[in-house]
Amino acid sequence: GGSGTLTVHRDTPLTISMAEGIDYTTDKIVIDDGVSANITLAGVNISATEHNTTPFSIADNSTGDVTITLAAGTRNFLEAGQYAAAIQKNNLANAGSLTITGSGSLITSGGAGGTSIGGSTATSIGTVVVSGGEIVVIWGITASDFTMSGGSINGSIRTSDFTMSGGKIDGNVLGVDKSFTITSGEIKSSTGNTVTT
Repeated sequence: GGSGTLTVHRDTPLTISMAEGIDYTTDKIVIDDGVSANITLAGVNISATEHNTTPFSIADNSTGDVTITLAAGTRNFLEAGQYAAAIQKNNLANAGSLTITGSGSLITSGGAGGTSIGGSTATSIGTVVVSGGEIVVIWGITASDFTMSGGSINGSIRTSDFTMSGGKIDGNVLGVDKSFTITSGEIKSSTGNTVTT
């Protein structure tokens, strides 16, 4: 219950979890412009399902390098409203980056017309780095530059540049028009094709 906004103004490490007795919230997490936030999600369940509403937003075109760590042994869930992403940043300037790491799990559900991790209405979030965690992206990831070195992703990725040195993707890699590099890891597409190195 409850509805509010937690705005992160600095890069001090911050761990976010649910209050005792609360199963989910409509509260939102906002990363301020230019902040290289270091956020640990430790069992967070946010359902922000109103139109154009995102549970986790990074300021548009922010130069900050945001890191989300999925705490060990925790399950996290982020759900957005129509035309919004579960982790959202409109990044026409292609500035800053988003890194997801840790060993916990994260389920992200963008609203219809949106994407799970990306800009609103399925535009690019910019640079995405995944080095750990079990991540489900029901509506996919929309990036300009995607790098993966560990963890697992269930869902599709749309990106111009793709680099993989570890981890596993159960889904399609789409839209690559610049570079596609795999040195290690596994991709299992929905068509049944598997790429393993």
